[in-house]
Amino acid sequence: MNQKVVRGVVAVALGGTVVYTIASAVAMARPASPAMGGMPMPASSSASPTPAAPTSVTDIPASRTRTVTLVAAPGHLTIRRGQTVPVWTFNGTVPGPEIRVYQGDRVRVTLVNHLPWATTIHWHGLLDRNSNDGVAGVTQDAVLPGHSYTYDFVARDPSTYWYHPHQKSDEEVDKGLYGALVVLPHRAAVSPAVDRTLVLDDWPLTGAMAPGAPGMPMPTATATGMGAMAMPSATATGTGAMDAASRPSVALRPYLADPGMGAYQTFTINGHAYPDTAQVQAPPGALVRLRLINVGYLTHALHLHGTAYRLVATDGSAVNRPWETTDLLPIAAAQRMDIEFRMPRGAWSLHDHDTLAGASEMRVIVGQGARPSAADERAMRAAAPPLLDLVVCQANFEQ
Repeated sequence: MNQKVVRGVVAVALGGTVVYTIASAVAMARPASPAMGGMPMPASSSASPTPAAPTSVTDIPASRTRTVTLVAAPGHLTIRRGQTVPVWTFNGTVPGPEIRVYQGDRVRVTLVNHLPWATTIHWHGLLDRNSNDGVAGVTQDAVLPGHSYTYDFVARDPSTYWYHPHQKSDEEVDKGLYGALVVLPHRAAVSPAVDRTLVLDDWPLTGAMAPGAPGMPMPTATATGMGAMAMPSATATGTGAMDAASRPSVALRPYLADPGMGAYQTFTINGHAYPDTAQVQAPPGALVRLRLINVGYLTHALHLHGTAYRLVATDGSAVNRPWETTDLLPIAAAQRMDIEFRMPRGAWSLHDHDTLAGASEMRVIVGQGARPSAADERAMRAAAPPLLDLVVCQANFEQ
């Protein structure tokens, strides 16, 4: 089930076995009803293994089995210097650790629930048997506080995925329970020199909407559906028309008229708001792959400065014959987009090209050297590139 619901990325590899810990922060979850249809469910255990310290993926040799422990527990996230908020975490971080494995690897993930409410893990986009799908009351019982549950699957298809709860997922993901799962091919025609995952999120961090606030109101679905993306009409050139005044705000987000959605004013990349986002170091001439995952509710129109890019995969499907473009890349709620480009000299921005209050915070610097000056940033943001036509891209998906 691929439903926009939570945010997340869990990662880690092993040295023959990889053990990861994840702490989740702040969200409500009710115990779910028993599994439907008499389906045999793996047993939950009250034993909570002590998680090992996270291991860098680059330090772990290729292996046929990856063993990961994700601990969901309350914690705190420093979004920017001077702003720390209560969250729910996997292994104490938001996003949770990234799980990076190779095609054909067996992956065994033990979820340990140290939250005050029940939870699960859904592997967003992953094709596997129902018992691994993490939908409480349908494919498994919810994992109660103090209990654990083990997901066991084979990573068959190379792609970018993410994980998140499917028990009260609107609230648990909103609190920070999400992480990334990356499955690498055994052989690639060209391997990128720099391969990074960027998890995009939006937070309701004002007043009563702050994480952890009792009875935190959740946005209501609009007629177009939660997170639905309305594309501008196509022009003769096949790109979306957009003037500089409106930018993508209205065209991409008709649901912003909903007062609940308007509360999402803080934007982050990998849990931090600019200028506290970590720079992606890439030398000139390097092939760079950025795996973009939008775990929030809002659609973002991303602009890469300094060079053209190729959209090489979307929602797990490779794009056949991708072309270079400088258009804005729209990425809707729960979507995954992989882009590649050759790194030019200097340091350049990837950012949300919008007029919303939080847009300036959704920014990461890519490259080497000093960050662009404020004047240079303003000049580059003044341009209004068209939106990339994803209908054309869809026609090029590999079958």
